[in-house]
Amino acid sequence: MKVTFLGTNGWYNYDNQETSCVLVESKKYNLIFDLGSGIKNLNKIKFKKKETFIFISHLHLDHVIGIHYLSSINNLENIKIILHKKYQKKFKDIFNQPYTLKFNYYKNKIKIISFDEKKIPKIPIKFITKKLKHSDPSYGFKFFLDKKVISYCTDTKLCQNLFDLSSGTDLSIIECNQYKKKKNFHLSFKEINKNLYKFGTKKIALTHFGPEDFFSVNQRFYKLKNKVNLIKNIKLLITRDLFSLKV
Repeated sequence: MKVTFLGTNGWYNYDNQETSCVLVESKKYNLIFDLGSGIKNLNKIKFKKKETFIFISHLHLDHVIGIHYLSSINNLENIKIILHKKYQKKFKDIFNQPYTLKFNYYKNKIKIISFDEKKIPKIPIKFITKKLKHSDPSYGFKFFLDKKVISYCTDTKLCQNLFDLSSGTDLSIIECNQYKKKKNFHLSFKEINKNLYKFGTKKIALTHFGPEDFFSVNQRFYKLKNKVNLIKNIKLLITRDLFSLKV
């Protein structure tokens, strides 16, 4: 299974890095986590055409602005967009004129499917979801694919649901919006580093870097490299756009 980070910035795109979007290529399906502007980077890589499931954490624009680019993406088919039921109507309003193209203009059929914490939709992807702590509710996910477990949690402060979703995973994708705590509803590197053992994962990939502390890709590596607590059996990765790894 291959994971490619298409957009690793938070808030807005800068230093040639786009906003939140991750591609996971499993044996049978393509999964996309969030629809930030990074979705357009799909046209820069080779990937197989498969049924595609797009999971939306919440509706802040750095996570859904890529809706506007969907019509230009090659190799996507049978697209299902999965999001919490409380966001379904608002998402459909955004995904429409006068903001962008209507559904029937898209080359591939698109279906919107809603979930809540107690009712997981019947799709061929096994996952669980929990509400995270953000200014507007954000939802984290844990996926069970190809005998591997991956979690995706962005836009949240430290909370038990974050640790629960990360626990027992082969890869946990987590936001790193700040170097040290400034904003109440985002994670900082120092918080993650201090609580590394609580995540219970084999590997953490940091993404959703904020422009205030990480104003360039070089700043990510300059500030974070060699500053990680050495916790046995946990590897921490600093990502950038088009960085990929095998799980």
